[in-house]
Amino acid sequence: MSLQAMTNNPFTLVKNDGRKIDFKGLLSQKTLTTFNHTLQVEDGDTVERTLPNGTLERFQVMDTGYHPGLSGAISPNYQMKVEKLGTPIPSLRASAANVTNIYNVHGPNARVNLQSVDSSSNIANIGETELFDKIRSAIEAGVLGPQREQMLSAVTELQTSAGTESYSDKFQKLFSVSANAMTVLGPFLPALGQLAASALGGS
Repeated sequence: MSLQAMTNNPFTLVKNDGRKIDFKGLLSQKTLTTFNHTLQVEDGDTVERTLPNGTLERFQVMDTGYHPGLSGAISPNYQMKVEKLGTPIPSLRASAANVTNIYNVHGPNARVNLQSVDSSSNIANIGETELFDKIRSAIEAGVLGPQREQMLSAVTELQTSAGTESYSDKFQKLFSVSANAMTVLGPFLPALGQLAASALGGS
C-alpha cells in the first residue's frame, strides 16, 4: 500500500477567520502529511482531529512543508510541522527567526538545494554520495526493527539507479517501505526529487 493510500485519517483545518475545511492525512510524531495539495493551509492555522474516545486534539501548524512531489512517483503534498496545543509552543515569530540550513548537493547531472529549519546557521556543500550516506545515518538512528533493513536496502537500490529510467520505480519503493517513518525520510524527499529531475533533464 502506498503512503498516499494510507493518508486517509480525517482532520479538520481551522482557519484564523473561523472557516473549517475537512481533509485526509497521516500524523506521525510532529509531521502531518496530506496529499490534498490544494488545501488552503498557512503557518499559524489550527488542525483538529477527534480520537475514537471522543477526545478532540488540536495542533498548531508551525510550517506548511509543501513538497512538489516527483513526476510519476509521488504527487504534490504537504508535510506540515505541527505542535500539539496544550503544551508550550514557540511563537511563530521565534520559529521564523531560526536560520535555514542549505545543503548544496553536487552529483552527476545534479545540483540540489536541500533546506531544513534549524536553530543554527550552516551551509554545507556535499556530494550525491554523502547525501545518501546522510539518509542511511538518519534511518539507522531513527528506525527500528525489520523496517530499518527494508529502508536501507531500498536506499541502496535507489542510489544504484540514480540517472537511470528505473529511478522513479526505486523511489516509489523507498517511499512505500517508509510509510510510517516519514519523519525520518521526509527532509530528504525534495533533494531526491530534484536529483531525479536533474537526471531526466540531462538524459
